[in-house]
Amino acid sequence: MTLARFTKLFLVVAVVAFGCSGPAEPIADKDAKKDTTVETSECGESLNPMCEPNSCLLASGAVGLCRLDSELNCVCDEKEVVTKDPCILLNNPKCEPKSCITNDQHFGQCTKYQHRFCYCAPEEPHIDPDFNPCGGDLNPMCEANPCKMNADEDGICMLNADNYCHCVKDEEPNKDPCGEELNPTCEETACELDGGTAGSCKMAGDQCVCEQLVEEVQDPCGEELNPTCEETACELDGGGTGLCTQTGGSCTCSAEIPDTNPCGITLNPQCSPVDCLHEEGGEGTCESDGVSCICVRKSNCGDYFNPLCAPIRCQTENGYGGRCIPHVSGDCHCKDAIVIPIGQCSVLNNPMCTNEPCETADGRPGLCGRRGPACVCLENGHAKTCSDSDINPTCDPRGCETVFGLKGKCISQTCATGDICLCLASPNSCTTELDCLDLEWREECNGRWICQSNVCTARCDADCGDQKCDPLLGESRLSCPPDCDAYCFKNEDCDDTQYCKFTEAPCQLPGKCEAKRVNECGTPDDRVCGCDGITYDSSCHAEMAGMSIQHNGVCEASRG
Repeated sequence: MTLARFTKLFLVVAVVAFGCSGPAEPIADKDAKKDTTVETSECGESLNPMCEPNSCLLASGAVGLCRLDSELNCVCDEKEVVTKDPCILLNNPKCEPKSCITNDQHFGQCTKYQHRFCYCAPEEPHIDPDFNPCGGDLNPMCEANPCKMNADEDGICMLNADNYCHCVKDEEPNKDPCGEELNPTCEETACELDGGTAGSCKMAGDQCVCEQLVEEVQDPCGEELNPTCEETACELDGGGTGLCTQTGGSCTCSAEIPDTNPCGITLNPQCSPVDCLHEEGGEGTCESDGVSCICVRKSNCGDYFNPLCAPIRCQTENGYGGRCIPHVSGDCHCKDAIVIPIGQCSVLNNPMCTNEPCETADGRPGLCGRRGPACVCLENGHAKTCSDSDINPTCDPRGCETVFGLKGKCISQTCATGDICLCLASPNSCTTELDCLDLEWREECNGRWICQSNVCTARCDADCGDQKCDPLLGESRLSCPPDCDAYCFKNEDCDDTQYCKFTEAPCQLPGKCEAKRVNECGTPDDRVCGCDGITYDSSCHAEMAGMSIQHNGVCEASRG
């Protein structure tokens, strides 16, 4: 387009749009404007080959302006729409990639066509990489996570009208509870100070600010809290604990209570580690928290010793050595062994633990998959993402989350009841370090796996080399050969003539590769329970099957 034509275009738009408001930011609202565009001769190729904003007649008979739509058609549209178009020469002379809305109300960007025309081009569909905070892998529910827009501006993840999760500018309204918008009369509304302390809105001069709350000390023996003067614990004037008692017609704090707390200042002034009963139940030990002497649980997996439930050593109720492992209930438990379950995912039915359809203990459909060294039936993941017929009727490979918190993709599987859409966990997804042991180690160092933000992350670690293989802390045969090369985690780690025998504790990692028995076993004697939950006629029969022994006697399932 020549300079003369650009000058003409600018003059025409300026004259026609005189007095109109400036360009507005586009919105993703399908109902924001009805389609009033028409193809007219004034905007046709013969009369207007460059689609300059010439005057034209709308279908209603009103005067409009010519503009280039997102499909590269020169159409007649309303003056207000044309003058607010972020892609026209008046609003965008350099055709910068500003946000805009296409004909079908999708998000787009101003784009040059043949180095002459500037129009609203729709955003190109793309596959979300693993590092996209708005992608299906990292954000399957499209939560309002922080992200970066195309212009490297800060934004948040948000669904558009077509349920596509993308990064948009954060235009969150003012949420200051003491601000003019939410609290114009400065009511005593609850607010939060910069340090996180609770406060209340109050006037300071001519400005409404958040001030710290001043808690009123209430008398436990007073009329308001104790109108019948019951024997409630209270604090004596000279210090110490007393009881509310009726004295001379009034309720006062008197009659000091004897201190029976084994961790109290009277019985235990030095806070020695004596036995005590924890308030939540169970045996405990007196320990100092830096301020006072309190009773904490003896288990290393409790909130006091291990608030993050790190896999540290502990002792189980049956006396076995174990590790602290998060339970599905949210509590931190001491786990003594990881037992391979019976069923479709057992070592006999699925020795390679491929993703075969199975049924969980409570009758739900699932897929066989690794949970540490064990092959178990993993329940179908997020129903709305995979199995909801309205959201994903064709079982597209969308991002999902299993019931164990693992990130994955939807996959169709055929079961006895028909085709089902399941959530198959990604290989690098995890909830504990045990989920990472089978991954290939690509780092040029010895180290261990850590489960960080539900993703297996390799870390070079000095602990590798202490002559102790610890899979619960993420050490594997590949990540830490100096410690774990002589050990095994499953039968596949050994030769065909060998099996992985767990010797440290029943069914507990790691094991040692030992030769399978090849000779026929004699007459069955004492039966044993294998780590697969199956009862064998003898230890010899379990050894021939390549199975470690859980305990002597029949398995509980067999007993039932």
